[in-house]
Parts: sequence; structure tokens; C-alpha cells
Amino acid sequence: MPLTRQGSLKTLWLEGTPEQMGEEYGRLLHDEIHLLLDGFVRRSKRLIGLPYSILMEKAQEFIPFIPEHHLREMRALAEASGTSFAEIIAANCLADVDECHMQQLLQCCNVVLASDDPDKPFFAHGRNLDFPFTPEVNRETGLVVIRRPSEPDQLPTLCVTWSGLVGTFTGCNARGMSTGQVSAPTRNPQVGMPIGSQLRLLLESSHCLEEAQGLVEGFHRSHAANIAVADSRTRDALALECAPAYCAARSLAQGYLVVDNLCLTEQGAVNRLSYPTGALRHARAVQMIQALRGEFGTAALMAIMKDRFDMSVGEVRDQDFRQCSTICNFMTAQSALFLHSEGRVLVSTNSIPAPLGTYEEIDLRAVFASAPATTTLVS
Repeated sequence: MPLTRQGSLKTLWLEGTPEQMGEEYGRLLHDEIHLLLDGFVRRSKRLIGLPYSILMEKAQEFIPFIPEHHLREMRALAEASGTSFAEIIAANCLADVDECHMQQLLQCCNVVLASDDPDKPFFAHGRNLDFPFTPEVNRETGLVVIRRPSEPDQLPTLCVTWSGLVGTFTGCNARGMSTGQVSAPTRNPQVGMPIGSQLRLLLESSHCLEEAQGLVEGFHRSHAANIAVADSRTRDALALECAPAYCAARSLAQGYLVVDNLCLTEQGAVNRLSYPTGALRHARAVQMIQALRGEFGTAALMAIMKDRFDMSVGEVRDQDFRQCSTICNFMTAQSALFLHSEGRVLVSTNSIPAPLGTYEEIDLRAVFASAPATTTLVS
């Protein structure tokens, strides 16, 4: 079953070598890849203020830092879909080109909840991804890519993404690890490994939080980013606040961890800019979590990811607006709930805001059932 559809969500199942996975990806999602490239990469001036020619030139600088097996998949994807390798590179580097960060619109949010209550044990990671898609492009962003690599040193992964991306901003692996990236203010950007490749490599290679942190610390980073990593096996999580020059960690405390674009570590505070949205969004998430008094569950986590209360004005915000501080807002294009303790993930896309749409359920045990025998599945 290489490509399946469930509601508004498409699931692409890929196996084998990077070339085999890229060829299948490009062949099965030919039309969607062209739509995304045309609506986003080829119209970069209108959407992100960066002329196409400059975007293409800048993106090429990132190639030396992209993992080789990701490049191999990109080349095969481009050939099978009838697109150019250069445009596929650009699509996978959009979040790393400085002009694309649009720091005045920093959004996204991760919330990890953990309860050791023997009567109601719970561990889950909620993640909202905000991105300035146009409505016509957003209709094609509902894609889950499941990879089962032939390389024995790479873990099977599930990535919540959109057509044309080989890297990812959201996902989990067969060891019960999940991750989500959030843009953070960058004072000194440089060329490095695209954040999408960083997170995919994290999922392919990490069996625990220590391994994930070590990997991220060793990456040649291009921009600042706050990365949430949750480990269902140890019921723990980390916030990795990264910039090109440092990587600082915050731990789960009092049963929760909130990771958005607010930098809270000592190193991150140096890089913090004065936008109030991150502080208000963070405060709202903490306020809602503390009101639960440890009564954590799927419904409570979903309510947090759906929340549209703007603390700056003291009311729910329903309209399209800038400088919003709400957890769920007009740019929330994807929402995923990694319910590790229940062995499933809920994904909502194809709606703006995505959390207000329909969440489709994916059985993680079924997804990773054919993983190599050496892999310990989500428990």
C-alpha cells in the first residue's frame, strides 16, 4: 500500500534505498509536488518577499551540509516527478533562507504532558506547525510519509509533512521518539544543514534523548531553532534551544514542557528579540496546563492545541491578524498529537487553523509492525 488516503490525509509508504524511496515518492505524488513548487517556490517573491532567482542561488549553498542519503532521495524524487533537483533543494531549504524566517510572524508550539498517576498514566506530545501557506497550497499539505529504510542503522520514521519535502519539521520514530521544530530569532544566520534534514536525521538515528541531544549539538546549524524531543520509553522530554553558536537544553518539569519560539535558557536569552507574541503564547500554554492540576489526557492536550485565547487583548481571536499570541492561529497549517501511551498519532491538516479541522488517527503499532526485528516498537 504505497499511497493511501484517510479523510483529507494522504499516507505515503516508502521502503528500500534512498533511490527507491525517492522514485516512488516522485512518481506517486507527481501532481502534488508540481503544485507545491509552483505555488510556493516559483512564487517566492509574492509569498516570502524573496525573488525566485535569489532563492535558487541561496539554496544551492546548503547542498554540502545535507546528508548524502537525503540528497540521493531528492535526486530520485526530482527525476521521477519531472522537476529539477535545484527546485527540490530550494523547497527543502525554504525555512533556512534568512528572509523566509519572517521573525515578526514567529508562531508554532509544542506541548509535552506526562503523568505518572498509576490510575491514569499519560504521556503525549502535541505539536502545531504554523506556516504562511496560501489556501490553495494548504489543501495539499496533508501528507504523512512513512519510511522503512533498507540501511540497518536507520530507524523507521513517520513524518508529518507536505509534498516535495524530504526533510521534516514534525515526526516520530519506531523507538517512540517524537520531535517538532519551532523558529526562533536569529542574529547571525549562516549556511548549514537545513532544519528539515536535522529533524529527519534525529528521528532516523536517535534511540534516546541523550543521543538526540548529542546529534543536534553536533549539527552545523544555519539558524536558531527551538526543538522539542519527547521519549515515550523514559517518559521524558527536552527543549533544545539552538543557534549557530550554541545548543542549550531545558528539561520537562512538573509533568510538562512547553516549546515555542520563546527562548528561556541563559544562552537563548542572549538571542531573544523583543516580540511579545512568544511570551504570551508560552504563558497561555502554561496557564492552561497548570489549570489541569495533573489531570492530563488526550482531550486536555487537544484543547490546548486548539486554544485561540489572546492574552494581549483578553479574548478569543477569530479573525486573520498579525502579531497574534494564540496557540492556534490563522497560520496553523498542521497539528499532530503523538499519543505514545496509546500507541497512536492524531493528525489534522487541510484546514486553517488545522486544529479546528478533523484529526485523522494513525495506529503507530501498525505503522511500525514490519520494522526490522532489531527495532523495539512503541510500547
